[in-house]
Amino acid sequence: MLLRLALAAAAVACEHPEPIGTALIEDNPQMPTAGIGLRLTYSSWRDQAPVWLPDGSLVGFSWPRPSRADGDRCLAFLSLTSRRIVRAFCLTGPGDDDSTNMVRVHAVSAGGSMAFIAEGGSTFGPLSNRTLRVGRDDHPDRAVSVASFPVQSATGLIHVSAEQLAWQGESTLVYLAIGIEPGPQGRTAGLEIARLVLGAAGFAASVVPNTVGATSVAVDPVTGILYGTFAGDPLLYALDGASGARQAVADFSGLATPRDVKVVGGRIIAVVQGRVTPVAAFGIITQFDEGGELAIGRIGGAAPALLISESSRWFRHPALSPTGDQVVAEAFLLDVHARFPGVEDSPIDTLVSPLSDLMLIGNP
Repeated sequence: MLLRLALAAAAVACEHPEPIGTALIEDNPQMPTAGIGLRLTYSSWRDQAPVWLPDGSLVGFSWPRPSRADGDRCLAFLSLTSRRIVRAFCLTGPGDDDSTNMVRVHAVSAGGSMAFIAEGGSTFGPLSNRTLRVGRDDHPDRAVSVASFPVQSATGLIHVSAEQLAWQGESTLVYLAIGIEPGPQGRTAGLEIARLVLGAAGFAASVVPNTVGATSVAVDPVTGILYGTFAGDPLLYALDGASGARQAVADFSGLATPRDVKVVGGRIIAVVQGRVTPVAAFGIITQFDEGGELAIGRIGGAAPALLISESSRWFRHPALSPTGDQVVAEAFLLDVHARFPGVEDSPIDTLVSPLSDLMLIGNP
C-alpha cells in the first residue's frame, strides 16, 4: 500500500537565533587547490549531511548545538566567504532541557522549497517522534509534517527514516528510505527509493519500483534526471521514477561499488572503497557504510577516478556545488594500525572516528 501520510495543521515550534557569526576556521583562508582538502568546521561531535543552497552562497548542515547536554541538532548555514555560521534553525519542544530535538537532513529546491527530517524524544531514551516536514527555506518554522515514521511502503518494507532528500522540480521530493534506526555514529541502512508528489489534494506517496537495495539517490538539478546506486553493484543508473526502469550511465568497477552519489550538470561525485558491512533489514540484505574515498566522473565520460587519496580520512555524504567545481563532505579521521603490534605481517585494522567535520575540496 502507499505510504500513510497526514498533513499537519500546526506549524513547527522553533527558535530564530540571531546570526551567529562564530568563526569556524581562520579568517578568509585561501581556497583549496585541486584535490586538496580544507577543513571547514571543528565539531565537538559530528557535523553531518552538508547541502549547498541552489545559489551556492551557503552550505547547510546538521549541527550539534553547542553547550547543550541533551543532544540537540540544528540546521546551520555556513558562509564559505566569511567561514561563519550566518543563521540557524533549531527545533524546540516542551521540557526542552531534558528532550532531544534534531534536524538531521534537509534539501532545498531551486525555487526555495525546503524539506527536512525532524526527530525528537527523551534525552535518556530512544527518539520517539520522527517526521518529514516540508515548507519554505525562508520560513522553516512554518513547515508542516507530510509523513511520520515508521511507515510501511507498497513493497511491505518498513521505513524508519529517510536520508539523501532531493527535489525533482518544485513538486516532487525523492529520498532514500532507511531500514535501521540511526545510531550514535549515524550509521544507517538503505532500503529503497521513495517519492512524494505534490498535487491539489496534498502529497501522494509511492516507492520507485525495482529499487529495493538502493544505497543512494540523487537528482541532477540541471537536467532533473533521477539517479540511484545499489548494494554490490558497480554501476550508476539513471532511473525512471514511475516505472523504475534503469539505464547504466557510469561504471565504477575499478573503484568498487559507489554510494552516496550526487550529480550536478552531468558531473558525478561518489564515495567508493572504504568499508561497508552487510546487514539484514526487514528481510533484505543491505549495508552499513563507514565511508571511503571520493571519486569524480561524468555521465557518459571516461571511467571515474579518485578525487583525493586522503590516507588519514574517509568521507561520507559528499555534496557538489551548483557549479560542480567544489565538494563539501563529512570527513572522518582514521586510525590505521597493526592488529598485533610487533608481529611480522600482522594484519591491518582501520578504526573510523565517531567524530566528523566538514571538508571543502576545490576544483575537482
